[in-house]
Amino acid sequence: MTDKAYAILLYSEDEDNGYLYFPIKRANLVYGGMPQFFGGTKNAGESDHDTIAREMKEESDGKVTLGAGGLTLIYKSKVGNNNYSFYVAQNYVGTNFLGSLTNSEMSSIQQFFVQIGQEDDVEDLLKSLKIVPTVEFIESETYEAFNKAIAWSEQ
Repeated sequence: MTDKAYAILLYSEDEDNGYLYFPIKRANLVYGGMPQFFGGTKNAGESDHDTIAREMKEESDGKVTLGAGGLTLIYKSKVGNNNYSFYVAQNYVGTNFLGSLTNSEMSSIQQFFVQIGQEDDVEDLLKSLKIVPTVEFIESETYEAFNKAIAWSEQ
């Protein structure tokens, strides 16, 4: 059994508005050009928080670090031998992290505006980024997790 842990960043400007921040996968990889959560496979002895913190640092070129706590579980699933846990992270530190990245996995960090009561979904996010989703992405747990993250952040 393989455990995987992922997080998307949420910044709230005020009580009603905010932004979700997330990386875009490099075009030459599986789910290339598609939005992703920060995270990956847990190493032996790691907590979900440890995994997300390690992966977030790597995938953001060290531009974003996860603080203590601040993770809210929004979606869990099991597919085959993989257990997936997706979180919204609100306790993180980073400045000037939007835009291009140099690491081998993620090409950039992008944002999506969220507003309480808006009822957006992942399709709205993809349209805002001018991304045409692949069939593999639409059928992925990440696609469903984006819907859960957007819905949670607009409550």
